[in-house]
Amino acid sequence: MTGAVIIVLILLSFFGWQYVFSIYEVKVAAVPGKVSVGDKVSVRLIPLNSFGKKAPFRKVPEEVKVVKGAENIEVLPEVTSGNFSFRAVRQGEVELHVSSDVSLETNLIKINVSCKK
Repeated sequence: MTGAVIIVLILLSFFGWQYVFSIYEVKVAAVPGKVSVGDKVSVRLIPLNSFGKKAPFRKVPEEVKVVKGAENIEVLPEVTSGNFSFRAVRQGEVELHVSSDVSLETNLIKINVSCKK
C-alpha cells in the first residue's frame, strides 16, 4: 500500500513540475501602443506553462533594448525586479526589443508617444 502511494506521489510531482511549473513560453504583458507625454509605462514578461497559464512561483528576467526613440523616453529605476519602466518625455516613436533567457524569440514593441490630450 505505501509503495503505491509513493509511486503516485512521484508521478504527481513529475506531472506538476513538467506541466505546471516549467516555462514553455514567455509573453509580454499588455503594453499600450499609444501613450501621451508624461505617461509611465511598464514592460513585464509573463512565464507561461504548458496549459497557457502563468507558471506559479516563476519569474523571468527580461532584457530590454531601446532600438529607436531613446531620446523620447526616460528610463525609470526598477522598483521591482522583472519590470522595465519608463516615462514618455517627448513626442515620437519608440521601439523596444524585449527578450529573456527562456524566450524563443525577441519581441518588438512599437509605442507612439503623442502630446497630452
